[in-house]
Amino acid sequence: MIALYAYPIDIHSPTEGTTEFDGKYHAANIYQLPYRILIPVEMDGLLVAGRCVSATHEAHAAIRVMPCTFALGQAAGVAAALSCQAGVEPRAVELAFLTLTEVPSEARWETWVEHCARSLQALGPKVVVVTLGAQGALWMAENRLSVRVAGFSVAEVDTLGAGDCFFGVLTCLLAERDIPPALLSEGEARNLIETANAAAALSTTRRGGMASFPTRSEVIEFLNVQQHRALHST
Repeated sequence: MIALYAYPIDIHSPTEGTTEFDGKYHAANIYQLPYRILIPVEMDGLLVAGRCVSATHEAHAAIRVMPCTFALGQAAGVAAALSCQAGVEPRAVELAFLTLTEVPSEARWETWVEHCARSLQALGPKVVVVTLGAQGALWMAENRLSVRVAGFSVAEVDTLGAGDCFFGVLTCLLAERDIPPALLSEGEARNLIETANAAAALSTTRRGGMASFPTRSEVIEFLNVQQHRALHST
């Protein structure tokens, strides 16, 4: 998260000359702005701020006003400085910034990610989950359980919202269980991450944010197909 904001959706119609103003200014309507809206999908070495950030039409109508663009610009400037200081691409800054560590060489990447997860866990969380893009995700629990689950190879069209989809599905699956996340077995944690990975992968095969999120039945069908392929490839 790089900023908190509370401006409502304020859409100016380009055709009818009228204004759609949805919502009121209440503290309860505060929402978070994620760092990833500053990161272009297919271009490294670049941060995009202000009114050029990645957002849906409706979301952009709420964050296009000047106070918010100030916050986005400051976040982009800080990220650019951290990127140069650490010698890494802007998309790799977030985890390094949270743990105050330097991003290592590719050969030490996996060890570093686990170290960062443990560092975050030391601050209080009983479970830390780190998404690794196409490489999948890492689940780290306070009982020293460490589960890394590989991602799925799909024909990507648009990665917008993939992280939101992953954590939305993971949160839903956890809420359906009566057991605290930190007490899940390795197999249970692996199944949860695999399902969330599948949902996120499917979301990248379609354009849009929430519109690209798959249904539960689509995720189950995708996992069945992947399991069938794995069985017949061995």
